[in-house]
Amino acid sequence: MRIVFIHPHKAFLPEIEAYRRFFEGHGLETSVARTGDNLKAEVEWHFMGWDPVPKKKGIIKIHEFASSSVAPMANWKNLSKRWLASKPDYRIFLNDYVGCCFGFGDEIPFGYRDMGIAEEFFLFEQKQQEKNYDFVYAGSLSPDRKIEMLIRSFGRQELKNHSLLLIGREGGTLRKKFRQYHNVIFQGPVQHADIPDFLSQCSFALNYVPDMEPFNRQTSTKLLEYAAMGIPIITTDYPWVREFQKKWGGNYYFLDGGLNNFRFEQISQFPFSFPDMKDWAWENQIRGSGVLEYLKSCLRGLNF
Repeated sequence: MRIVFIHPHKAFLPEIEAYRRFFEGHGLETSVARTGDNLKAEVEWHFMGWDPVPKKKGIIKIHEFASSSVAPMANWKNLSKRWLASKPDYRIFLNDYVGCCFGFGDEIPFGYRDMGIAEEFFLFEQKQQEKNYDFVYAGSLSPDRKIEMLIRSFGRQELKNHSLLLIGREGGTLRKKFRQYHNVIFQGPVQHADIPDFLSQCSFALNYVPDMEPFNRQTSTKLLEYAAMGIPIITTDYPWVREFQKKWGGNYYFLDGGLNNFRFEQISQFPFSFPDMKDWAWENQIRGSGVLEYLKSCLRGLNF
C-alpha cells in the first residue's frame, strides 16, 4: 500500500518526515507530491492548503489542517477553504483551536494531531558541548513574525556584546538590513536533522512568537524541541505557552511586551527547568490522532 503526502511546498512541514518514518517502519510505501501532480496511491494525504478536486473512487482522501489562516482576511480564507474544498474521508486538525477556526459541521470523522519531537532532539538532552552562541532563535523569519524587534534588541547596550544565532529560511532581507549587527549570525536554511547540533552550541533558546492569532494559539514546535534538549527557554508571553506551562510544567523566562527585561544578567540568574517531553515524541502524536484506526477500518491487513 502507498500513501502520498501532498502540499504546495510553501511551508516547512516536519510532520511529513515523521509520518514517512512511521508508515515506512510498518512496511508501507510513501512519497511526497506537489498539489496538482498526477498521483498513484491508495491514500492521498493533503496538507491544506487547497484541494478542490473531488475524491476518487477507491482512494482514501485525508485533509490535514496544520494551522489556521493568517491575516489579512484570515476568517474569510478559513471560510473559503471550508466551502470550496472537496470532501475528504477523514480530517486531522493541529488542535481544537484550529478545528474551531474552520468550523466544519458535517459528519466526516476527524481527529487531532499535535506537533511532535524527532528522536534526534532527545539524543542531545543534557549533552555537554562548547557554547559558541549566547542565544538562538530557530523558526520562521517571515515579516508576520515581527522578528525585527528581537534583532534590534541586540543593538542595545545590554546585549550588544552577546551573540544571537538565527536559523530560518527567509533571512535574506533581514541579513541585509541588519548587516551592521556583527553579533547577529544568520544560519540557514539547514536540514531539520542538523538543527539539534546547532541548538546544542547555544546557551539560551528564544521562543519568539507574536501575541496575535493564529500564532498565539498554535503549538510552538521549537519550544518543544528546546525543552526536549534541556536548553533554557526565553519566551514571549502568549496564551499557548502559558497553557503549555500550566499543563506540562517547566520554568521559562517570560519577556515583557517591549523586551525591556531582556537583560543577560537577569536571564543568567533565572532558575530554568524543563518538563518531561517523552509523551511528545512523534509516534505518540500520530497514534493519538485516530487516523490509524480509521485506515485499519478501511483497508484490510494493516497493523500499526
